[in-house]
Amino acid sequence: MKKGVHAALAFALALTMAFGFGAFVQAETGIPEGGVTVTITPEAAPANALKYSDYGAVGDGVADDFEAIIATHEAANAANLPVAADAGATYYIGDSPKTAIIQTSCYWGEARFILDDTDVIGNRAVRQFKVTSKKAPVEITTVDTIAKGQATIDLGLDMDVLVTAYDANTTRFIRNGSGLTNDGESQRDMFLVDAHGNIDPNTPVLWEYEHVTSLTAFPIDREPLYLNGGRFTTLAFQGRWILLQGVPHHPFQRDD
Repeated sequence: MKKGVHAALAFALALTMAFGFGAFVQAETGIPEGGVTVTITPEAAPANALKYSDYGAVGDGVADDFEAIIATHEAANAANLPVAADAGATYYIGDSPKTAIIQTSCYWGEARFILDDTDVIGNRAVRQFKVTSKKAPVEITTVDTIAKGQATIDLGLDMDVLVTAYDANTTRFIRNGSGLTNDGESQRDMFLVDAHGNIDPNTPVLWEYEHVTSLTAFPIDREPLYLNGGRFTTLAFQGRWILLQGVPHHPFQRDD
């Protein structure tokens, strides 16, 4: 597997373990990008890219464009085509239980996405965007235990995969403190396994698993999926500037 894949998935693992909660832009492995303003240097979109306006998006920052955004990604996924934002567009995404599934590259350019997360505290499980592979995950039922730092694992697969392991009988990540107290979550790990069953030393198993209650293998795509450009801003906590894990968040304020 390529070093870039190692770095990206290790970063994803670190974020997932550090945050432990849902977010607005989420990869299948649980990478949180929402709750902060995220800006990436844009690249030019391919000529065959589908645009949000092709499916009814207005892009004026007032009209709710989420249904059009969802429809665009559904069409792009089916045809295996990239998606492009319209030049100069600001897409408002209102309160909705739906999710836009991203399975092809996106070229968002300088476009802005305003995510109305005003009610996020009461509906934290909703993801406005979710990046997934077209390859279905595989549930592994033949592994009962995993040792910390284990070097190999027999999954019965002949492909490179990202594995998520859970032990529902062991609790980790318990928080104590004003407004933060919880009972913790099930012990979990994520690690890379190649087609020969070797666990990548850059993503080692961190815990002992005497009872594996869930083990899922996510096939690793050979063709990368790119998310280019775009500026995502949330509406919650208006009028406040927040620093979240060292990442500045500048909440958007509407004039109306």
